[in-house]
Amino acid sequence: MKSLYIHIPFCKKKCHYCDFTSFSGREALMPEYIDALEREIYLLTTNHYPLTTVFIGGGTPSILSPQQLRRLLNIIKNNFDLTNLKEMTFEANPESLDREKLSILQELFSEAIRLSIGLQCFDNKYLKDLGRIHSSEEFLDKYTQARMLGINNINIDLIYGLPGQGLAQWQNTLQKTVALKPEHISAYCLTPAKGTMFDYNNVSVDENIASDMYKFTSEYLPANGYGHYEISNFALSGRECVHNKIYWGNKEYIGIGASAVSYINGVRSKNVADLGAYLKDAGKKSLVEESESLDEESKLGETVMLGLRMRRGIELTQQIESKYTDIITKYKNDGFLEIADNRMFLTQKALFVSNTILADFV
Repeated sequence: MKSLYIHIPFCKKKCHYCDFTSFSGREALMPEYIDALEREIYLLTTNHYPLTTVFIGGGTPSILSPQQLRRLLNIIKNNFDLTNLKEMTFEANPESLDREKLSILQELFSEAIRLSIGLQCFDNKYLKDLGRIHSSEEFLDKYTQARMLGINNINIDLIYGLPGQGLAQWQNTLQKTVALKPEHISAYCLTPAKGTMFDYNNVSVDENIASDMYKFTSEYLPANGYGHYEISNFALSGRECVHNKIYWGNKEYIGIGASAVSYINGVRSKNVADLGAYLKDAGKKSLVEESESLDEESKLGETVMLGLRMRRGIELTQQIESKYTDIITKYKNDGFLEIADNRMFLTQKALFVSNTILADFV
């Protein structure tokens, strides 16, 4: 295990599309939550595990106060071996990011810091529709501050397929994003997940327009120097997200915090999501709420499913070819799978409908 995920489940306001474990209006519990994280980490790290990647996600990690942020980062530094740390991703929203927090990130993790800022789009109308509480102008201000402080690895998160959004508006967002020259761009199609405000309001996505948006994205970004290395992710050369490639490679990782998921020794486990239970039990007893031990067949299916998310695909071993002969033949004949140099990968036309294809392998 060389990758660590830490979940910060607090937000100023829950976005209308968000189905992650997050709580708004509970900021008073953040100091106690940092205490709980430290207790959970302390029990884990008697051997000071060596880490190559750290990812602090949420929720909204940037909602932490400067003092809380500094404390969290020092807990990580004091309890893990970071000698070979390659990347420390910190998720942030513009409204809760400021110069002091950026300075702390740069001070404590200057060589490894990767800032991931949630913009979603450049049109303030659509930001409001999404339930976002920042403007595009506020995003630009915080992005500029990060650059001025020397942060040289930034991802910008975008969402397309928004209600009422046309191709022209999406093209405008992509063009403005590329003009900023971030190292990485993530572009996700809106998914009105069950239990979200969008689900409650029966918001739907126009699949034809969204497909056109994805097609434009997958042509425009590579034409501007961003390699299309995963279904929804694009990066300048050498700037792919190291941590997320651990997930897509079906490698081991550990999750800390409420609802955090770990994958160790073939066992996937999920921490309790209830905030009160997490605060009460962290460091005292097992936090695992769900656990699944994967047999070899399940591991193989997940390795194929996750690996095919990467544009380079997977090595087509005899084991994979034998087990999935019918599925592979079907999707090759449909023009959705291609095999070359003993590797199997999704074709360009398969990418927008990839979820349906990948589900057949698990």
